[in-house]
Amino acid sequence: MDEERTPMPVVGARATLIPWDREDSRPRAQPVARALGAGWWRTLEAGALIYILMISSGMFGFVDILAFGDLYTKQDSSQFARVLWPVAYLLFAGLTLAVWRDVLWIARRHGWILVFPLVVAASCLWSRDPMATFDGAIRIGMTTLIGIHLGTRFDLRELACAVFAVMLVAVGGSILVGLAGTSYALMGEDGSLRGLFHHKNTLGSRAALLFGTSIALLIAGWRPHLALLGLGLALVAAVMSHSATSVALAGLSVAVLPLAIVLRSRWSTLIYGLILLGAALSLIAFLIVFLRIDPVVEVLGALGRDLTFTGRILLWDAALDYIRARPLLGTGFDAFWSGRLDWRILLVLEELGNVLHFHNSLLEVGVQLGAIGLVAALLTVVGYGRAALMALRLRVDPLATWPTIYGAILLAVAMVEVEVFVQHKILHVLLVAVAIAASRQAMLHTAHATYATSPASGHGDLPPPVPHMEAAHAHLRP
Repeated sequence: MDEERTPMPVVGARATLIPWDREDSRPRAQPVARALGAGWWRTLEAGALIYILMISSGMFGFVDILAFGDLYTKQDSSQFARVLWPVAYLLFAGLTLAVWRDVLWIARRHGWILVFPLVVAASCLWSRDPMATFDGAIRIGMTTLIGIHLGTRFDLRELACAVFAVMLVAVGGSILVGLAGTSYALMGEDGSLRGLFHHKNTLGSRAALLFGTSIALLIAGWRPHLALLGLGLALVAAVMSHSATSVALAGLSVAVLPLAIVLRSRWSTLIYGLILLGAALSLIAFLIVFLRIDPVVEVLGALGRDLTFTGRILLWDAALDYIRARPLLGTGFDAFWSGRLDWRILLVLEELGNVLHFHNSLLEVGVQLGAIGLVAALLTVVGYGRAALMALRLRVDPLATWPTIYGAILLAVAMVEVEVFVQHKILHVLLVAVAIAASRQAMLHTAHATYATSPASGHGDLPPPVPHMEAAHAHLRP
């Protein structure tokens, strides 16, 4: 007769929000959570999540425009949001201290996330502007810590819904102020929409984020009417902003979706899908050669762009020259633009505006941190990709396609903007948070599957629980 087996608890049971004590493997109440109560504590964490998404998205750029006018043209940050970031530091420092065991466990298990911030901190030793690098190291460290906390305390569905809600408000509000004819909502001679943001490109990348998240939520069956609204608003914002980047990113989201779905299926389906993809790419290559088509010229022409990507190619050439000058260590994090600029960069900045970055995340890292920084950045990208594929293959959640879609958008944005491996950016915060959430849920899924076949072997070292899955987590403890 088979050994009697204790049934697995229902995932989604009411949360106690009380992390276990890892020293004796028993549930242990955190003092702050116990004082506030689970409901109030969870509300505080959810509010902190929304707050950080709002200030890191750049949706308060209109405050700077109203205060400084169009003389303030820097598109990569908001001065008003910078005032709000110290509040975020204090808030998340307190939240992290309340659950420090869980955050520490995650940080130790996902050490690749800490490599880039550590390299940034080490660059203070060789920086040509040590104070600027030290300030940047603190900011990128806190940004990473916030991402770790969010990935530890929220699952993929909660993160996706929060991103969707904030982007829906930001993009929808931008469209409304544009249609209302508000002066600060438009920029340039062609009247491109920037809405609540500093620049049309920022609005475009946020619209792409909304588009990709809406697709993932729609596929997962989450409130289809709202997901369709998000898709519609994202497309309208992409058209009104005249941002070629956002249009391309929206197309990339649609293109990646079939691959993500195939990766979730059985290996046989994956093999057939890869064969069909290879055949399709071969046919496209044959037609390009046979018809003598220059795909770069055709695509750029359709998007209304020239061969220099609006001056970006010139900026990239200058960046490569600087990397060759200091290939190993670079100038130090945040230390390049505070120094003397080359005449070529000054000419490009005169055309592009006071952007003060190379319009390419990897080139920015290469100039500031050299080969060491590039290795750290690539290690982070590989770690994220591994977590996203784990979530896909293990079918941990109906939203398991979202990390893959988001990863594709992230890489595409990194090629034309500096939105990753930089402080106070929503894309970098989500790079850390989504990777941890996907990895943690995949580990939980594996633990549950192991328990289902052999309860005695399902007591391995488990990740911190998703709050609404803590009952299931505690049940797996010996």
